[in-house]
Amino acid sequence: MLFDIFLSRKKSPDILPVVNAANELGISEYQLFEMAFADWAGHEVDVKIIDHSFGVYMFEEVAPPYVIRFARRLEAGLQTGDISRDSLGIAPRYPSNPRQRRIGYLALTLLGAIMAFMFAIIYFEVVSDYRAICFLPPCL
Repeated sequence: MLFDIFLSRKKSPDILPVVNAANELGISEYQLFEMAFADWAGHEVDVKIIDHSFGVYMFEEVAPPYVIRFARRLEAGLQTGDISRDSLGIAPRYPSNPRQRRIGYLALTLLGAIMAFMFAIIYFEVVSDYRAICFLPPCL
């Protein structure tokens, strides 16, 4: 029931540009707030202001005007190609490291093989009546 209520809620039209811009850039909405504040104020981010305005945004779905304006400008720039992740100083989403990928694939393959082996042991020992092979001691 609670999940249905959550799904049925409509997003405020003011926060849609914020959500979309953060999603397009692959950053959190909090990071977008920090970038918008730095762009608007022209100096370092004040954590207290960001925390307060982000709290209001999260619980009441009201974003400050400078964040909405910044998000709309980002959306337009991303669509036209004038703004990119590199121009904003955002690191690549998924750093490419072939060695780490190979290690990850190897780990997943080994995990799958171990799980298949354990499933076979459990099946032959517990589920089936096949007692000709004994995998785990004590064999009866």
